[in-house]
Amino acid sequence: MGFPVLLGTSRKSVIGRTLNLSVDQRLAGTLVTTVFGVQKGCAFIRVHDVKENKQAIQMTKAIMRQ
Repeated sequence: MGFPVLLGTSRKSVIGRTLNLSVDQRLAGTLVTTVFGVQKGCAFIRVHDVKENKQAIQMTKAIMRQ
C-alpha cells in the first residue's frame, strides 16, 4: 500500500509461547524479529531493549550493504 510499517514485537506473548519463555527472557526472540523486520523493510521498530535492538539493526544494515 506504500505506507511505512511499524513493527512492535518486543517481548510479545507469541515469542513467549513459541520459545516457552517468561517476559523477562524474550530478548533473543525480540532481536530475531527485529532483524527480520529490518530485512523486510520495516520503517520503524518499537522495542523495550533499545541498546540491544539498535546494535542488531546496525549490524543487519551493515550486512545488507555488502
